[in-house]
Formats: sequence, C-alpha cells, structure tokens
Amino acid sequence: MAQTSLASRAPEGASAPTLGARGEATRARILEAAASLFLEHGFEATSVNAIARAAQVSVPALYWHFESKTEICFTFLEKAVVEFADEVLEEDDSGAPDERLRRFVRNYVRAQLRDRESSTVYEKLYTFGQLSTVLDDSHRERLQIPERRVNQRLRKILRDGKADGVFAVADVKLAAFAISSACEYAFQWYRPEGALSVDQVAKGYAEMMESLARGVRVKRSKRRSSD
Repeated sequence: MAQTSLASRAPEGASAPTLGARGEATRARILEAAASLFLEHGFEATSVNAIARAAQVSVPALYWHFESKTEICFTFLEKAVVEFADEVLEEDDSGAPDERLRRFVRNYVRAQLRDRESSTVYEKLYTFGQLSTVLDDSHRERLQIPERRVNQRLRKILRDGKADGVFAVADVKLAAFAISSACEYAFQWYRPEGALSVDQVAKGYAEMMESLARGVRVKRSKRRSSD
C-alpha cells in the first residue's frame, strides 16, 4: 500500500497514521463490513460509502487504512488465504506418508468448515473470477503464494508415499488436484445444524482421500433381487 496515496486522501495538514490497538480494530471492522457487503451485493455494486457506513467510520477514516475498494477486497482475500494455509500446515510434516496425508486432509477440511461463511465469500469473490478484472498481476501472484505452499506440501506427501510403495498414484500432480478439490468444496454441502460435526466430516474425508491415494477399491455388496 503506497504511503503517498494514503496521505493524499488525508485531511490537509494531518500526519500519516500509526496503527495501535484501536486502529487495528477499525481496520478489522472495515474488512468484516466489506466482506459482508461483497457477499450480499457483489463487488461492483458495493460502494466505498456503503462500506464506511456499515463499518461505522467516515470515508476519510476508511482511506487512512485502505487506498481503494479493490485494496480492501484484496486485503480480505489475502488474510483469508494466509490464515487458511497456516492452519492447514500448522503441524509438523513428519511421520509415515499415510499418517501425514490423513493429518493434512483433516486440517484442510477443518479450515474450510470452521469459517464456512468466509469460505463462501472467498469462493464467490475469487474462485468464481469476480475479481479477475480488478486485481492486477502482483495481487494475483501474492494470493497464489500461500496456495502454492499448501499444494507443495500435499504433493510432497504423495511423492513420498509413492516412493515408499504406500500410495499407488500414477500422477502425483493429478492426485493432488483431486484431493485438494474434494476438500476445497466441503463447505458447499456441509450444514452446522446437520448430523455430522466438523471433526466427523474431517475424519471421513481423511479416510476417503487415503483410500484414493492407496488405490483401494471399495467393495460393493451384491444387490439381492426381490424376485
């Protein structure tokens, strides 16, 4: 964020702000308000004035923290993907490949489901390409950095498992895409009020993805004819 851009929007004679606890709280409130409005109305239909009103700050105060609406949305998305990657990768990647894969998948699914609303915001704003026309290449590259960290961890687990004869994946890259895609969209069907808890879903996904990596076929019982 350019300091000159922010200063140009500040009241004449004002000095550049130093963020303390109050400033950080205001910044977080702006991001939360913007995320809700983006989800409800879309990026283009949400004005800076509407964000300021929802966050209960003045427009000049908003511009002390963010130089544009695009910067607000990018900051929200970057925060979301960094926190997600940190949660998925928080545990040490040690142990047998099958154990590491189960741990990875459990963390991935938990991270998706614990903040289901934020996952939905991220999907609508970024995965569906709504921001592709407003984010520049440097912003897109920064969003991809934490995503690459997650993908690299998964591919390493699969490569190690294949080398040890634990996993039977013909193509590590393809298998990684299949596993991450399955975990990524768990939030689309999951309902907190449903029969399964987050931990139960995470455990079930971990077992399924391990079976996929091992190449285990699920045995089907023969259907009995009623005739």
